[in-house]
Amino acid sequence: MAQQPVLVIIGAGIGGLAAGVYAQMSGFETHIFEQHTIPGGFCTSWKRKGYLFDGCIHDLAGAGSNSPLNHLWQELCPDRLENIHYHDVITQVEDSHGHHLTVYANIDRFEAHLKSIAPEDAGVIKEYCAAARYFLAHDFYALQEATPADFLQWFPHLPFLFRWGRQSLEQVARKFKNPFLREAFPKIQYNFAGCPALVQMGFLAAQHKKEMGWPAGGSLAFAQSIARRFTRLGGQLHYHSRVRKVLVENDQACGVELEDGQQQRADWVISAGDGHTTIFKLLEGKYTNKFLRHYYTCAPDENSMNLQVSLGINRNLSGLPRAIFYHLEQPVSIAGHEVKDLEIEIYNYDPSIAPQGKSVIRLLSTSPYSYWNALGYGSEAYQQEKQKVADAFIDLLLQRFPDIRQDIEVVDVATPITSERYTASYHGLQAWYPEGQFGRILMKGISPNLPGLKRFSMTGQWSNGMMGINSVAITSRNLIRSLCKKFKMRFETTG
Repeated sequence: MAQQPVLVIIGAGIGGLAAGVYAQMSGFETHIFEQHTIPGGFCTSWKRKGYLFDGCIHDLAGAGSNSPLNHLWQELCPDRLENIHYHDVITQVEDSHGHHLTVYANIDRFEAHLKSIAPEDAGVIKEYCAAARYFLAHDFYALQEATPADFLQWFPHLPFLFRWGRQSLEQVARKFKNPFLREAFPKIQYNFAGCPALVQMGFLAAQHKKEMGWPAGGSLAFAQSIARRFTRLGGQLHYHSRVRKVLVENDQACGVELEDGQQQRADWVISAGDGHTTIFKLLEGKYTNKFLRHYYTCAPDENSMNLQVSLGINRNLSGLPRAIFYHLEQPVSIAGHEVKDLEIEIYNYDPSIAPQGKSVIRLLSTSPYSYWNALGYGSEAYQQEKQKVADAFIDLLLQRFPDIRQDIEVVDVATPITSERYTASYHGLQAWYPEGQFGRILMKGISPNLPGLKRFSMTGQWSNGMMGINSVAITSRNLIRSLCKKFKMRFETTG
């Protein structure tokens, strides 16, 4: 019997775990090296005095049994699909004057609600919602797994896709006559400036069809489920094992060396870790090109939602929307960023999140890495700033919930430095798109392979340039399928 090819995977985030599961099912001997003591990477949660604060999943694409992506999670973590919560409301946009726009997880109901707010804009509303219904029959998220032949089936729809793909929610909003709708509409898909209308339509349609939802237990439980599947399949998951460098001989990756000096030889090395760390630290910048050097030189100082304030609330908040986007009367500068709106997420639908009769509120914002780095992690100034940020956000929260301060039992602040230390991600960043490079990244990714280096691949967001755990898992699935061809092995999805 031929010897099993050995794969080494750097990082036990969703990308690394997914690659490991498919590799084990397909007959590889697989080792995953993870610096932390738990799996998940960015897909994580943490406990504070009985409250569970979540750092990742908003809505899991493919959760519903009718979704084209459902097979992905059935292959990776079927037990996590046994208890999915489907939301009736995606978010609610509010202002201090009592106006509110409710984004129902039902296109018909959403359309009727919009028309009740602005009957003068009935024509624009009808056009938008009709376009969203297009994705009831043509699944937006299925595009992530599309083959060239699949794309041919989309060819007749290209004019539609280009039309709405080029329009941002801000541009759609400018068509409305109603002043509140003009202000509120760009915020119906979280706080992503420039979000294409096409993305929101696909998201809305998936919610309508109950194909997206919240897996009970949250992000860490989700990652742990995939990790268990990996080890039950015989994979070896090495925690507290930080990789120091990728071993290379004759421009071929042949294993990794850990910080303690131990080495693991391999027939192929996969990095599911941070792109900057992998390319410029583990490989010393020896395998790069003009695009990669430009990409990482253009690293932004901040990403959306890279600052998180989590609150344990001694109050039952059931009956409220799961998310509220509250427009502030006056912008407030917090931690180097101008806050114009308060992004409030209310975890009132999963009993595992908080003790009975209590709730969790998560406040998301943006903050420059440089601002926190200048304070010095662990310094008194850093700790004081975290407290100052918490106090500032709680003061803003009082505008929406005037008497909630007395019910706050736990406060937790996660900064860009927190993300960097926890995930080893460069400046706590996730994938970004330099100006003029979105199309290039969409077609080619960032670095699925590195120039001049053989027997080495990357997976996850630093490979395909796309965020979201579903896209990360798909990238890993496709990678192992391609490696099976190289090693003349059968790609398996059950085991």
